[in-house]
Amino acid sequence: MDILEKLDLNVQKILIEAKRFCKAYGSPYLSREHLFLALLEDHPEMILSSVPGLSSRELLRIKEELQKSLSTTSVPTEGKIKVEDDVKEVLEEAVREARREGRRKAHLEHLTYAILKMREPVQIFSRSRFDIPLEELTSAEAPVSYTHLTLPTN
Repeated sequence: MDILEKLDLNVQKILIEAKRFCKAYGSPYLSREHLFLALLEDHPEMILSSVPGLSSRELLRIKEELQKSLSTTSVPTEGKIKVEDDVKEVLEEAVREARREGRRKAHLEHLTYAILKMREPVQIFSRSRFDIPLEELTSAEAPVSYTHLTLPTN
């Protein structure tokens, strides 16, 4: 079974948006950062509800920092985009989370959880929120339910 068949329509839309960012920022590779930026762009509420105490203003600053880090070239990429292995790992983790809940397809909450499990967004949160040390962000327990996600331990 293809991984796309295991993702609900909203998650598939995030992938399409991530590929659009990839091309716009001139990268021939779809990375976890593109995926994270697409989630921030299309569903900021998922991140806001997942990180306790994070404000909309701080989220905007995080988004701007991520956009700066991705803008290595202003020349849009043409042709086929290659998906990095770490993106596949994130999608597989989202599917595993969905299966743990007894769901057939991964939804946005599963993708959010899988993205926040990776180290790069946690480092972005830590740099953007100077009052919160990296250790504190990565020490939260994995969520029992998805009504209020928290950053998991890496």
